Amino acid sequence: MESDFWNSEKIYLVGALEKRILADQESVSWGQIKKLDLPEILRSTLLNQAKVFFKTEKPLRIIQNERFDFSLPQLKSELTTLREVFLETVLFSAEEVSKAIQFSVNLGFDIITQPQKTCLSILFDISLERSQDDIYSILRGLSIGSPFVKSLIEYFEVSEKEQIQKIHFKQISAEIQQVLYGENPLEVIVEEIKLLLDFYTDIGDDMEDNLSSEIVHGMLRERGLDDFAQNFNKAATEKPFWNLAEIEDFLTLNAGRENKTSESPTIFSVKEDDEQDVDAIGIEEETISPLDQEFLPVSDDIDSDDLYDAILEEPQDEQTPIEQDDALQLDDATLSEVEKHTLYTLIDERTQSEFQRNIFAGNAEAYDAFIEYLENQDDWHAAKAVMDKEFKERQLSSFSREAIKFGDILFKRFISKGRY
Repeated sequence: MESDFWNSEKIYLVGALEKRILADQESVSWGQIKKLDLPEILRSTLLNQAKVFFKTEKPLRIIQNERFDFSLPQLKSELTTLREVFLETVLFSAEEVSKAIQFSVNLGFDIITQPQKTCLSILFDISLERSQDDIYSILRGLSIGSPFVKSLIEYFEVSEKEQIQKIHFKQISAEIQQVLYGENPLEVIVEEIKLLLDFYTDIGDDMEDNLSSEIVHGMLRERGLDDFAQNFNKAATEKPFWNLAEIEDFLTLNAGRENKTSESPTIFSVKEDDEQDVDAIGIEEETISPLDQEFLPVSDDIDSDDLYDAILEEPQDEQTPIEQDDALQLDDATLSEVEKHTLYTLIDERTQSEFQRNIFAGNAEAYDAFIEYLENQDDWHAAKAVMDKEFKERQLSSFSREAIKFGDILFKRFISKGRY
């Protein structure tokens, strides 16, 4: 069975990552873990857990904090630094690390290989209805580059429905899948294969640059590309492993054999009448999935006897796709002292070098001019139009790693204002 093979593959990946991180140690600190190149979901899960430990143990507790003035910028800066030191010293037991690895590998693998089924399961396994904000927050946490998840996020960015029923989410997902993999699915599939290979690389540098035919065949079937899957299955009988170039050649060769309709359905076409199709058992009271505590970011809101109230924001190098910015809610007077979220503050030096090299062919002046022009745009829609135009002119795929990463930063700048 295909699913049995996928489960075996995930067990193999979990074992490889456990061996790499733990190396027969009984415990390992967050400071040691953060130095490793790991899947972002695992880094975020462990960082969130470290924050939970810090919040629970309250190592910086001051019983009578009203005697101290925490508005001094120097004090805020020192306390932020001190908290980072404490977080790096948090020790995870081997069992805790193993649990986080199993969770992260299963999620990362599934969200890349079978995103539609995984999103539906996460959001609606124990509920027939969720709020739009709830769905949007969880999807943001899952945004590790998957084109399907990214498209869902874009849909719920503009959705005006406050409550989303399971039947509607299924319809939205099906239409998005048809749009992504409709007339010309090659570009999207290749990008997803790259994401999966990158995921394997993050598991361990010694991973092969090949994917088993079972995984590739399963991904094609999951996306409703039955003709591709059938042709691939024939080709795979004599070739059990495939590299990226071979997969791309196969898709290109077989693209003309697909009999797709010329028109792709619009994503925004769910009808209100479909509400009566909800299962006859009725709408359950909205509940929180046990998995939500893993996906949703850890809040830094704490008791008044802790020093969190003095810490304004997380260092940029600690932010990850699954985690919201930890900036606290401040009054208007204090907000004026907080550095404004701009592209200059949201893009760190390493990311800037990556963008200059991979998007602007090493031209730092062109990069600087582009950032300055984006920064002066009035709103998200104008900025995104500028970004899309620039990337199109540079022949950069909208599903490339750089484009997705840049889009997420642009989202933080204009929409979330650093909250995500």
